[in-house]
Amino acid sequence: MAERVELHGAVMRDGTMTSAPVGPMSVPAGGELELEPNVIFLKLLGLGQPLVEGGELEIDVVLEHAGQGTVHVEIGAADAAQHSHAGHAH
Repeated sequence: MAERVELHGAVMRDGTMTSAPVGPMSVPAGGELELEPNVIFLKLLGLGQPLVEGGELEIDVVLEHAGQGTVHVEIGAADAAQHSHAGHAH
């Protein structure tokens, strides 16, 4: 669906909020990294088709010390500022 996925964080540049890739992040065993719009989020690059609000997708992730896994993603509105925890658990 996408050529690549990057972990991005919000950054203020010249008075404008933008995003930039973040470096490696440490998550302790059994810990969580919660993604949040306008804070830290996944950016899909080279999409083969548009994302549809309300849709879902699976993203394969590789963790340096914990191996590979799959993350379930719910597609929200492009201008979403928050997300709901309804229907999923962290």
